[in-house]
Amino acid sequence: MKPHLRSLKKGQEVWAVVEETIALNEIIINFSGDLLRVKNQTERNFRVGQRVLLSVHGVAPLKLKLIVRYGKEKSSRVIDLSI
Repeated sequence: MKPHLRSLKKGQEVWAVVEETIALNEIIINFSGDLLRVKNQTERNFRVGQRVLLSVHGVAPLKLKLIVRYGKEKSSRVIDLSI
């Protein structure tokens, strides 16, 4: 695992950019220059170039949650990460 991925802490929020949509349930995101394949377990469709806010849900193994904002409220969905 890359050093900047190892430095992530549980609860930390990070931004990533969608680089490619492979299928409805699979996308490639760019996180700090690294491309990560993500299984999308949400009902959202993502587009190339879209910024997504992620919360670190676990560090060993690395698990991220997608944070979705609806007005002033914030909710999250788990996404699976493959490195």
